[in-house]
Amino acid sequence: MSDKNRKKKIIKEELKENNEKEIKETDEKEEKIIEKYKEAIQEKESEIIELNNQINRLRAEFVDYKKILKRESDVIVNSHIEKMILKIIDILNHFNIALSHSDNVDKNFVTGMKMIYKSLDLILENQNVKKIVPEIGEPFDPFATEVVETVITDEFEDMSVIKVKEIGYKLNGKILKPAKVDVAMKPKEVKVVASPDLKNEIEESNNEKENENNNQEQFDN
Repeated sequence: MSDKNRKKKIIKEELKENNEKEIKETDEKEEKIIEKYKEAIQEKESEIIELNNQINRLRAEFVDYKKILKRESDVIVNSHIEKMILKIIDILNHFNIALSHSDNVDKNFVTGMKMIYKSLDLILENQNVKKIVPEIGEPFDPFATEVVETVITDEFEDMSVIKVKEIGYKLNGKILKPAKVDVAMKPKEVKVVASPDLKNEIEESNNEKENENNNQEQFDN
């Protein structure tokens, strides 16, 4: 091989090595760049996941907050409604008292009072207010009724309702005003318990009487 060809071959090999080296370096640079982009993408994906989690937490907290506000609002509204209903109940009770003593009052006036009473009663009914009217003879319910007086009697069971003095009211199951009643109380049996000394005296007295009776029988025979 001539020197000229040998030089060409050497140059060609050097160029090839340089090209391969440059390609390799370029590939390594590209790999590093791609790796950096992958890491950046993973970081961004992690940030997106965290942001989504925060959004979900905030959404859940907001929903809970709305529920709390609604409950508090319902409590306030219900409290005002209950206060208003109690005022109406007091007025109805005054009407009841007045109507129970209306024998000598003008009939037209009494009729007007009854109409007002029914109107107020209808307002309570529309607000889902239920009356508490215990049955005569039913057991006393401490949660829905209030004892005004206990009456000693044998005609009813112990602690049973014998008279309703004032009807009660409840709203959505909650007792607003308990019914006022009289309840029966059974008479208590009084048992006399003798002391040991008194028992001995009674026994001795009985023995003496028995001896006297025996002696009298022997004397008679």
